[in-house]
Amino acid sequence: FCIEAGTEAGIKMASEISSQLGASVVELSGESKVAHHLACVIASNFLVVLLNEAHSIHEAAGVPGDVGLDMLTHLAKAAAQNVRSQGPKAALTGPFARGDISSIEAHIEWMSKCSPALLDLYTTLGRRAIQLALAANQISQDAALKMLDLLKV
Repeated sequence: FCIEAGTEAGIKMASEISSQLGASVVELSGESKVAHHLACVIASNFLVVLLNEAHSIHEAAGVPGDVGLDMLTHLAKAAAQNVRSQGPKAALTGPFARGDISSIEAHIEWMSKCSPALLDLYTTLGRRAIQLALAANQISQDAALKMLDLLKV
């Protein structure tokens, strides 16, 4: 648990309760608490938004709703488990981690025709994926520059 306590007694009480629940405690300042909450929103709420977008694309492709949700949530769960066990750099897969220009081109072409509103999301997250792939030495600088150029939609 993350706590913000103004007194030693408050910290001790929160630590004891957490310990009884089998959890650990991280003490945060008010400013850090905002950053912690932001991280949780990105990891949880935005994951839901991303899965909703992916589900909409699946439906557009003709994948039945329940089947698509099952596939996507299984994939998201496996990705989350890989992040936990390997760390984000090693867990990144897909076209940005491989420098797969043709897949990225195909994605952009599909979105341009079928779902232009997704282009901003895709390009923003794609740029972050490229940075992560570079940091993990999965792609070359040249491949990164080619992919970044594609994302200037």
